[in-house]
Formats: sequence, structure tokens, C-alpha cells
Amino acid sequence: MALVGGVSYCHSDTLVLFSQARSLSATGSCPWDDKADGLVVGEGVVMFLLCSLEHARTHKLPIRAVVRSCSLASDGRGKSLWSPRREGQVLAMRRAHDQLRDGVPLQYVEAHATSTALGDATEAEAMTEVFPGLTPGNKKIPIGSVKANIGHTLETAGAAGILKAILAIENKTIPPVANCRNLSGDINWADAPFRLPQKAEHWERVSFRVPRRVAVNAFGIGGLNSHIVLDEWVSEESDQLVNRISPVAVSQETKDRCFHRPEEPIAIVGVENVLPGALAYESFCRLVLTDDDPKSEIPRERWDKDKFCRTDDTSAGRSPVARGGIISGFEYDWRRHKVPPKQIAQASPLQFMILDAVDRAIIGFGKEKHFDQLRNRTGVVAGTMFGGEFSTQLQMGLRLPWFQSMLVHAAMERGLGAEVARNLAEEFQQQCLKNMPALLDETGSFTASSLASRITKSFDLHGGGVAIDAGILAAPASLMCCVDQLRSGDNDAMICIAAHQDMSINRFDAMHKLGLLSERTGAAPFDKKSAGSFPAEGCGVFILRRLSDACKSNEPILGIIRGVGAGTDSISWRASASASARGLQDSDMEPDEVDAFSWLGSGIPSVDRHEMEGLARTYGFGERKLPRPITTPLARFGHLAAAAGLPPLLQGLEAVRSGKQPHVFGLSSLGDMATAHQWLVEPTKNNPTQIETAGNKPVVAVHLGDGKDSAFHVVMQGYSEIGLQGSDESSLLSGLQKPPTILIDRTLESMEKVSMQERDSVARSGEKKFQRPMHFDATERRRSRMKENASKPQVPQAHSPGVVQETQPIERKVTNGAAVYSSPKEAPQAVEDAVRYSLDELSTFLTNFVVEQTGYPPEIVELDADLEADLGIDSIKKAQLFGEIGEYFSIPPRTDLSLDEFPTLRHVLDFLAIETKTSSKTSPSVLQEADARLNESSKSSARQNGSPQSQNYKEFQDEERISSLATVEKTYTHTELAEFLVTFVVEQTGYPSDIVELDADLEADLGIDSIKKAQLFGEIGEYFSIPPRADLSLDAFPTLQHVLDFLVEATCSSQVASDVYEAEFTNSEPDSAGLFADSLSRDSFSSTTNGVAEAVSSSKRSTSHSVEELSSFLTNFVVEQTGYPPDIVELDADLEADLGIDSIKKAQLFGEIGEYFSIPPRADLSLDEFPTLRHVLEFLVRETAA
Repeated sequence: MALVGGVSYCHSDTLVLFSQARSLSATGSCPWDDKADGLVVGEGVVMFLLCSLEHARTHKLPIRAVVRSCSLASDGRGKSLWSPRREGQVLAMRRAHDQLRDGVPLQYVEAHATSTALGDATEAEAMTEVFPGLTPGNKKIPIGSVKANIGHTLETAGAAGILKAILAIENKTIPPVANCRNLSGDINWADAPFRLPQKAEHWERVSFRVPRRVAVNAFGIGGLNSHIVLDEWVSEESDQLVNRISPVAVSQETKDRCFHRPEEPIAIVGVENVLPGALAYESFCRLVLTDDDPKSEIPRERWDKDKFCRTDDTSAGRSPVARGGIISGFEYDWRRHKVPPKQIAQASPLQFMILDAVDRAIIGFGKEKHFDQLRNRTGVVAGTMFGGEFSTQLQMGLRLPWFQSMLVHAAMERGLGAEVARNLAEEFQQQCLKNMPALLDETGSFTASSLASRITKSFDLHGGGVAIDAGILAAPASLMCCVDQLRSGDNDAMICIAAHQDMSINRFDAMHKLGLLSERTGAAPFDKKSAGSFPAEGCGVFILRRLSDACKSNEPILGIIRGVGAGTDSISWRASASASARGLQDSDMEPDEVDAFSWLGSGIPSVDRHEMEGLARTYGFGERKLPRPITTPLARFGHLAAAAGLPPLLQGLEAVRSGKQPHVFGLSSLGDMATAHQWLVEPTKNNPTQIETAGNKPVVAVHLGDGKDSAFHVVMQGYSEIGLQGSDESSLLSGLQKPPTILIDRTLESMEKVSMQERDSVARSGEKKFQRPMHFDATERRRSRMKENASKPQVPQAHSPGVVQETQPIERKVTNGAAVYSSPKEAPQAVEDAVRYSLDELSTFLTNFVVEQTGYPPEIVELDADLEADLGIDSIKKAQLFGEIGEYFSIPPRTDLSLDEFPTLRHVLDFLAIETKTSSKTSPSVLQEADARLNESSKSSARQNGSPQSQNYKEFQDEERISSLATVEKTYTHTELAEFLVTFVVEQTGYPSDIVELDADLEADLGIDSIKKAQLFGEIGEYFSIPPRADLSLDAFPTLQHVLDFLVEATCSSQVASDVYEAEFTNSEPDSAGLFADSLSRDSFSSTTNGVAEAVSSSKRSTSHSVEELSSFLTNFVVEQTGYPPDIVELDADLEADLGIDSIKKAQLFGEIGEYFSIPPRADLSLDEFPTLRHVLEFLVRETAA
């Protein structure tokens, strides 16, 4: 049996963090209602007792419901932490229902529905895609959400939904939806395959022999999705449904997944680590064969040992020692996976240690040859502790108001004036956030699941992801979960992570008070001087496959996991005995077949004695000669807390690979605990010790206990290559006895598996250069170019608190009489007539926005990169971008536009170019091409989002384009508009301006999310005096190019200074009801690098902006928000996925655009219409020209 459930507690910290993410509602929880504006946090406990159906029937237990199927899926790459993707939700639901195909219709769905407009609409789209064909007679299926009743209970939310579904079955009642009076206009209710019951309805069965069936959605932060299907239990009908799967309906692929031997061995096909003194697995293997000690003194930047290290002080926050397993020499290169530098400075360093290790493990496994084909069925399990050093820093940030209040009070008590005291408190806050920036983190590091979602998003994985906190046994617990998912057929590959990062004085103090750390600490657990262990930090990863699949694909098999056992008992030795017995049973092996042991231990003899007693109860019998060799890495590396099981697992893997056992580091003379059990195990003293094997390949048991009530036992075996013939499982297992494969490659070519620091060191030695792998996996070509062009920024080391780098202002420059500024604040209020923006200037504006928002260098911000997926510019950042565009280029708000219509910077640039009438030597047809492209983008957005706004575009254009041209007083060159946008990106992201490309997706490439995009448009509106546009949506501006196009048109930017151009632009008719009829060509934007600001009659224009200016504005926003250098902020990069500009930052962008460019608010726009800086730029171009 199993006890399963959820526990959540609502506290002030949760409210602060969700409020900072702008996810809370001030009015209430009302899913599906048109006034839904956020969630309401709830709390509670829900528990279920589960057992097999056979067990329940045998023992005549009350069966409340039957779990028919459940599934996991992840969104993969494309959105920021807070933005859901329909694709991942669809995948989770389909996987669950594909397991059934038994003819029983789905009759009720308990939806996730959090009462956020975006979340509810996304889930509705997913259900619309999945439900047809699952409902009885294709009738509309009733749906509901318990969050309307009790709020969002976070960790308990899914369990609460299941509980409500079970109650509905038992009461034969379809429950009504609470707090829904006016249906959301974002959902096409008329055509949807579901409905909202407004009152309780009696629930009749479809037929006598068909049970009631419900489904429950649970979608977590970071795009981690689950779906479960429950049936009513009625014995006579349900008897016929047990294992009833249609052999015709179920695909062969599904059959293959569902039928695997429960005890099938699991192959380890990839491994990497970041540990003290060993930043790579091969370094680890070399280190354990030496007498080197990787531990070191605590560096001053972590904490000052002179203040905190006092043996005679027992007060809080003190430690007798200042030594431990410190990660030194590790520095994550943000270019490798294009992470905004500001994110690295503010997020948990553990995320990027893991990201680096996983990346190298995938390379060692074979990224293109093997891994890329498995993404859809690869899951992630991260074993960690929900806390650590990041949480400590976060607590400091959350309590800053209290600290400041106490500081002001203390200062005034000492005679300081009130103003001086307040200034002192403000300076304290700045210094605190500078050294402990956790409160500024935008990646969700306060949720442990971010460690898993970081991997699923970075590598575009769709097999689901979870984080597990099993205390110091998190590593083997996560390993067991991975093995279970592979054996059940839920996934084809698993990434198993063990990680912990906490070397704060808090941890040292806690270990000291628990008796685990003292001034005598240092000796190995078997030594007579053993007295605890030093704290340590680090992470590691295993890539796992079913052995049969790995053999069929001829994959590099490093070792085999034969079985994993777990035991729990209030008496420690019983837990160890139970775990080891179950581990052997799961591996189908006898105790005599185990050749050696790898053990963790605690360094406390009284605790370790119990674990040895448990092993003796399992291995102390049989005919095998005793003792057997045992080793432990505890004294060498220290205790890694949640990742404590990682070094023993790595040592066990190396032992089965090489047949040699490393010695026990820190062992001088055996203590009483060792001598009492020397008949059973013998600590290895020679380095290395050859393992005597009972079979042809060594078998090593890795034993891990917490010293209290729980233990795990992992049985590993060496592997011999047997080729591709092993489709028969028996032949695969028999092949384990064949000669070993040479697995260790110490040539320079193998260094792709070594850490970036070691690889760079070898490369610098001049022996041989390395060909670095591409790091921009969604758009390899662009990322490669970004990498080549970018200059290496100064990024703080991942293990130490980061300092946010200030964005350097761009100097004023004059191009053909047109002034170009990188920041709205630098732009003059009055400029001479005839000033326009060139395409280059608009592009620079957008690139700078991405750079500011993400921290990307400008040279890697490309116009065609997806704003969200490639650049990290989410809907909020995209909205911010349009705000800045409106302000900077004086483009009025557009109610006919949506953020979704601007997925890249190029879309924004196109928009900017039209709105500002760019002054580049490009033919008038450029505008027609851009408008046509925007038309298509608008129609596509309308098709995808069901938005009716695009139908109003044509009417708006016909009226607005002609009328606006007569009132514009200033023009901007294309370069000025582009520079405006680029500057915005630079400010928002920290990217250097030279990598902010107009075609980079604002959200995906540049990190400009919907909030930042909204901020951009706010700045655009203010700066360029562009009134609000109710017809625009942020989604219409996915790239800087789109924003730039908008800016060009909005500011009447002089793409060409001629009457012919005027006539072409003014009189052109749109082909369809798109966004604009005369957008600029993306190709022309990309190729126009020297836009010319040509004079135009002051009677016609004197206040419009060039595309370059608009683009620069956007780029600067991204740079500010993310820390990206401006040169990598591309207009076409996805704002959220690529640039880290999420919906909050996108909204901030549009706010700044509106303020800076005097663009009035647009009620008809959606942040989703501006996925890239280009979309925002296109909006800016048009608005600044209007």
C-alpha cells in the first residue's frame, strides 16, 4: 500500500513571491470568468491510501475510485517559468487517454483553471484539441475547478482536484462552477467541446455497464504537467474493464511501452558531475585514485571566518571550523544555452551547475546520434532539498522592510536625523540585494521544481519533470523514480539529478549543534578518530535508458543498474537490512554475487554501526568468502546533504567500469566500529584495489542511509558490449558476462565531456583546439553566429553571490543630421524638423531593449529569434517594450494589435519601420512586403488565439494611416528606431547590444516577456508620442523587427525620402484584415545596416522616429531587464524563451513604451501578439508614425 497526497501551508513569503510575479488576484478566484485576474492562495492537506486493485478486492477494502491511467509531460522550450504552453498540456492528456482506448467515455473533467486569464485560455485550447472523440456522443463535457471554491492550494492543488472528482462520482452529481457569472471572452465557448455547469446536475451513467469516468488536470510552474483518469468502481462492470485494452486501437508503440519486465536492468548511458575538486566525471575518476584533498577553507565572499568561526562561542550563527567541500573554479558561460546574464546573477547558482553537467552528459551520450531522437520521451527527476543557501538569501530579501525599520530606529536612537537614517536604510537595502540578489530572481528558484524545469526547457524535453526532497537520501530516491518510469514504459530516457548548494554559516551552525561537525572532524567513518563530516556542495547527473533499448541503439553503456531497494523503519539497522534485501530482490541476485560495497556513512560511529549491522543481516550468510571490500568518499568530499549519495554512486559506477575500488580517504587506523564488522567488510587501503569478481563482470552494491529510519540499496554491474542483436532480453542479460568494452577515452576528443573550464584550459595550452558544440538548440545557426560575434562578459561565478552589471549608456551619435540615442532619457524633447529613424536605428532600439531585459550581449540578439522562446522576452516584457516604443517614437496606442502578432524582433521592427516611416534607401515595396507579412501574422494570431481584434485592423489602417501622416511633426531614421528597441532589450536583459538582433524572438531569444514587452510599448508610446492602440496585441510583436516595423510606420520614419515613397505608403491598400498593409520587409531590415536619416519637410513630419531608434529602444529594454549585452539581442528572438522577457517584463516594456513615446493605452492588444522584439518594433514603427 502507499500513502499519497499533498500538504501546503499559506504564509506571507508565498504571498510576497507570487505577488512579485503578478500572479495574485485582489478580487477573488473566478476561473473561466471574464474578470479572472489571478489566483488566490489556499492551504490544506489531502491524503489517499492506494493499493493494487487485486489487493483491495482480496481484502474487501472500500474502493472509492479506480486509477485507470496517469501521465506526465513537460512544455519543453518556448516559454518562461510562469507562461503555460498548450503543447505540453495536450501531450499530458493524450498520453493518459492513449493508454486506455477501452470505449468508456469521459464524462467530467476537473480542470487546473487557476483564474488567470492566460492560464485558463491556454488550458481551454488544450482541452479543445484533446476532448473531441472522448465524450459520450460528442456531447459537451462539463468541466469545473475546485480553485473557485478553496483557492489555489499549491502543493495540494492536484490532490484537491482528485478529491473533488471522487466526491462527484460517489454523489452521482456534476458539481457547479463557483464564481463564474460572465464567461471569459478569450474562449470560444460556442465551438468548445466542454461547458460550465451553472448548478448541480444529477449524473446518470451513460449505460448500465459503463462506469462514470472523470479526469483531473494538474499543471505546475515551469511547464510540468500531469493528467489522471479515474473510474467509478462497481464490481461487476469494473471486472470487465480491468486490463481491457483494445488490440486494434492501441498502437504498436503503446504496446511496446506498456509491456516491459518489471525487473529489467537499466543502462547508465551518460554521467557528469560538478563536485569539489572535480568539475567533471573524468576528473572525479582521477581524483579518487590519489591522496589529494579537494576541500578548502571557506572563502571570504561566502562568509567571514574571523567573525563566525569561534570554538568557544555557542551562540547562534557560529561554527567551530571554516572548512568544507567548496566548488571553486566553476563559472557558467551564459552563451552556452543563452541564459540572460542577469538571471545568472540573481538565480540559484545550482541551476547552472546542473545545466552545465547535464549538457556535458548529453554530449558524452551522443547528442545528435542518440539524445535528439529521445526528447519527446525524456523525463527529469531532480533530487534536492527544498531550501539551501538560496533560500537563506531569499529570506534576507523578504525581511528587508523589517531590517530597515530596525536600522532607522537604532540610528535615530543614536542621534542621527530622520533623513540620514532613512538614507542609511536605503543604502543597506541596496547593498543587501547586491550581495544577496535572490529576491530579484525571475526564474522561480524559490520553487525546487525549477531545477527540473530548467532542464526540460533548456533541452526541449517533453517527458515531464519533478523535484524530490528525501533529505540526504534525495539522490537514490530520484534514481528509484527514474528506474520506475523506465520500467513502466512512461518514458524512454530519464535524466536523474542529485544536487545541493548550501555552504552558508547557517548550515555549519546547524551541523555543529546536531553533533555532526566539530574541530576534530576530518577522519573517515572507519577511522578511530571519526567525528562527523565537513559540509560540501555539488551536483551530478545520470542519463538512464532501458538496457534493451540502449543495446538496440548501440549506445555507450557505462554501467548497469540491476536493482534499487528502499527500506524504512524506526530502528536504523532494520531499515538498512530491509533496503539491502529489497535491492537484491529487485536485481534478481543473491548476496554472494555482490563483489564490493560503496557506502556513504556519517562519520558518527554510533550511527554507522547500525548501518553495518543492517548489511550484516543481509550479506552475513552464504558460501562466499568474506570480508568484501568497502569504500566511502565522505572524508574526501564532505557531506553534500541532498546530494550526499552522489559520490558513492559515482564511485560505484567507476568500480564496475574499471574493476577497481578506490581506497578510503582519511583512514589511518581502524576504529571499534570497523573492527567489529571486519569479518563482513574490509575498508580498502590500497589505491586502487582490484575487485575479485564472482562472475565475469564486477557487481557493486551502493548503500546509502540517513542514520535514522531510512535507507536505499543500489546494485550496479559492469557491462560488456554485445552489439545490436540483443532484441531478445535473455540474450541481452547473458551478454553481461562477455569481455568488457573500453569505456574510458582520455584523448582530447573525449574532452567534450569535461567541464568547460578544463576544456578551455587544454585548448589554451595549444595542444589541440576543441570544436565547441552549438548551444542555441532551437535555432542552431543563429546561436552559433551569436557565439562567434559576442564578446565574453564579466559574469560572477555561479557559486558566489552575483553582482548585477550596470548597463553602459550608448553615446550620442549623429548620422546625416539625425540624432540617435540609446536611452529615452537621453533623447531631446525638441529636435530639428526632418529627423527620421533608419531601419538600423529602429533595430538598435529593439536590440537594446532585449539587452536591457536579459543581459544578452547585443551581438547575439537577432531579429528573427523568437522573443519568448529564444530571447526570454515574455508577454510582460513585450508589453513593456511597446510601452517604451510608444513613448520614445511618439506612437499612439493601438487597440487593433496583439502581442502575439510580434513573435520576433523583426516583427516589431517591421511595425516600427511602418509607424515611423523609416528613412532608409529601400524601395517603397519594402513597406508593402512588411505590411503583407504583418497581415499574415495578424491572421495567424487570430486563428491561433481566437482573437477577433485582427478583423478590425483594415478599417483602422484605412482611417489611421492617412490622418496620422498629417499631424506628425518629427521623423526618425530606421537606425534610430532600431537602436531604441535594442537599447530597451539591453537594459532589460543585460545582453550586449551587438548580439541583440531584430529577428530574435523577444521572449524565447532575448528574454523580453509579456510584461517587459508591455513596458517597451509603454516607453515607445511615451518617447515617440504614439497614442495607445486598442487594436494591437503584444503577441503580434514576437521580435524586435516586428516592433521596429511598427515604429517605422508609427513615426513615419523615412525609409526613403521621396514623394513616391509617400504616395506608396499613404495610398496602399491592405490585402486582408491583417495588422498593417505596409509593413517593411524583414529581409530588408536585416540587410539594412547603414540606414540614412534623410530630411523631410517640416510641414509634413518633425516628430517621428527612425526604425533604428525604435529598435535601439527595444534592445536597451532587454539589456536592462536581462543583463544580456546588446549585440546578442535579436529582434526575431523569442522574447520569453530566448531573451527571458516574461509576461511581466513584457507588460513593463509596453508601459515604458506608452510613457516614453506618448502612446495611449490599447485595449485591443494582447501581450501574446508580441512574441519577439520585431513584433514590438513593428508596433512602434506604426504608432510613432500615427
